[in-house]
Amino acid sequence: MNLYKLLADLLKIQNKIQEAKTHIELIYKIRFENQWRIDLELLDLVNSYNIDKNNIHTAKELMRDLKKTWETLKFGDQEVLRGIIKIIISEGKAGFVETENKKSYFFSTKDFKGRRDLIKEGLKVSFFLKDSFDKKKNQPTKNAVNIKPIFN
Repeated sequence: MNLYKLLADLLKIQNKIQEAKTHIELIYKIRFENQWRIDLELLDLVNSYNIDKNNIHTAKELMRDLKKTWETLKFGDQEVLRGIIKIIISEGKAGFVETENKKSYFFSTKDFKGRRDLIKEGLKVSFFLKDSFDKKKNQPTKNAVNIKPIFN
């Protein structure tokens, strides 16, 4: 809960009031749905954001809505890249994704956001890049992360 409160505080500082409010709603709804104690500090926050406690989505719906906010916070203004899974290696635990301009990036299947049975060579995907280090080449590199299948 403290993480969501911290995110709400940071978003409020950035004048992203609606996103901050949604994080407070999430804290309240998680506590409410699990029948956990709701302390005075949380009730004060709920009141300060003018949250109608009877008109909050479920925690699951709130988390779904916040995923885009979290993605933006994590990857900033980084461009979403597109490509295809070129090759799967390491007994299906990793592979390489190739962009439309033929650049290849290593990825771990743990960074795939979708059903595991979809990870196949030739699958169109979108992804972001993350700084990494190639131990074999002893140099900094970029890895593909947050890999999502594209269906169209």
